[in-house]
Amino acid sequence: MPQACPTGSLHVERFSGRGDAGTGGEEFEVELAQSGQVLTVPAEQRLLDVLREVAPAPDAACEEGFCGSCAVPVLTGTPEHRDEVPGPHEGIIYPCVSRASDRLVIDV
Repeated sequence: MPQACPTGSLHVERFSGRGDAGTGGEEFEVELAQSGQVLTVPAEQRLLDVLREVAPAPDAACEEGFCGSCAVPVLTGTPEHRDEVPGPHEGIIYPCVSRASDRLVIDV
């Protein structure tokens, strides 16, 4: 039976993200479109953690901006993307690492 991955042909690397990913910068506000609730995200806190305090937060597998599992639709505002997820970022934010400089309205 042929091997799916012949010995010696697979190269695997693991990296660890920054411990401060998603923090720093300016405080910003986020509005939860489904409830109308407005939250403040302090500079020293991640959007994901603020969401977890008040609402069912999105799934977040890696919490370091690599996997994209925590993607949340953005209805208005401009996210500051700090992730490493490839592909288009229009209309989404990864709350584990991304922030904003203005008010966001997200579909949560």
